[in-house]
Amino acid sequence: MAAIETIHNYLADDILEGIVRRMDKLPWQIGRTMNPNSTSENHFAFIQDYSHKIFKETYLKDFPAKFNRALMTPYVKKHNCKSISVIRSRINMYIRTVGREDMCGYHQDYPNPGIKTLLLYLEDSDGCTEFKVSGDRIVSERNKAIIFDSNIEHQTISQTNTLFRHNVNVNFMIND
Repeated sequence: MAAIETIHNYLADDILEGIVRRMDKLPWQIGRTMNPNSTSENHFAFIQDYSHKIFKETYLKDFPAKFNRALMTPYVKKHNCKSISVIRSRINMYIRTVGREDMCGYHQDYPNPGIKTLLLYLEDSDGCTEFKVSGDRIVSERNKAIIFDSNIEHQTISQTNTLFRHNVNVNFMIND
């Protein structure tokens, strides 16, 4: 299995704060299931999908490009990428619905090789991302990013110590 890259303090504080402030002012959609392998009615999320037409066809149409640029610049600089293509970017909001840890279904973001996933955690919680093959669990810590191949199976483990848990999920390709 390819390595999971972890970057603490991924974004500058002012950029992270801007994302957190803005997300509560933008519309959310309900994802009635987190992924095709979710097995419980508790496995839902609210999503801000920046490829949705509400962002492409309204006064918000410039937001996704600015959001993606701010979010991906630290990765691009660290890895000296000439260019990347963002396939999908969104914020997930998970709401605590049970008082115990809940496994929400292993899935791949994209089965195709060459696509990467960046998850950025927006607050501290005991929720985590678990990887099927390695069994690694990455706990949600504010401003921590993890990057891995999108075809690696992983799942959300629900939080028990906060009502809300948010992460940014970006799927992208390196073009160089």
